[in-house]
Amino acid sequence: MEEILGIALQFIAEIFIDVLASLPSWPSSRRQRPESERIILFSILWCVVGGCIGWLSALALPAFFLHDPSLRLANLVIAPLVSAALGYALAHWRWRRNLNIRPFDHLWYSFFFTLAFVGVRYAYAAAA
Repeated sequence: MEEILGIALQFIAEIFIDVLASLPSWPSSRRQRPESERIILFSILWCVVGGCIGWLSALALPAFFLHDPSLRLANLVIAPLVSAALGYALAHWRWRRNLNIRPFDHLWYSFFFTLAFVGVRYAYAAAA
């Protein structure tokens, strides 16, 4: 029971941090011009930001909810996929009101941010 609660809390915390980090690039329905087409640059930027926030969160909260290495590995695979799906779904929902939003780009931003965030926390937990 404790492991299920730990998985749920870890998932909720990662989604919360992911949403907070994506607020500056939130796909606005009032956007007047198309989003930038520099997807590689912004993906790298979000990956660096995710890694930095993951590192800071590992320093601030060194106790991990997932104690089993196989659950941490599953989290490393599943969290970026779920985050990417949510990022795409939210951007697609906003795209229906404003065609200047590029939902597929938000999929990659969410994926790389979460992959770096979870990857740093996974590495930190494996070293601890």
